[in-house]
Amino acid sequence: YGVSECRDFFRENTAGLLLLDINLGDGSGFELCRELRRNTEIPILFISARTSDDDQIAALHIGGDDYIQKPYSLGVLLAKVKVVQKRFGQGR
Repeated sequence: YGVSECRDFFRENTAGLLLLDINLGDGSGFELCRELRRNTEIPILFISARTSDDDQIAALHIGGDDYIQKPYSLGVLLAKVKVVQKRFGQGR
């Protein structure tokens, strides 16, 4: 999916958390994050194969709540999701 599908989804739906890649078919996850931050506080976890410190810093600076490098284990992903949900009052 890309930026346009995400925009369409959020026009009609809500979500408790967004897993967002940097490289999207029709745009940048960075730009989408900036756009979403204007209207929502949804937790955003970046997931990307890009490993540079600059990408990680940019993702966090523009409003990402965490940055997970590919490849990752399901256990690490679930742990990070639970931590973010707890921080946003969504966890048990």
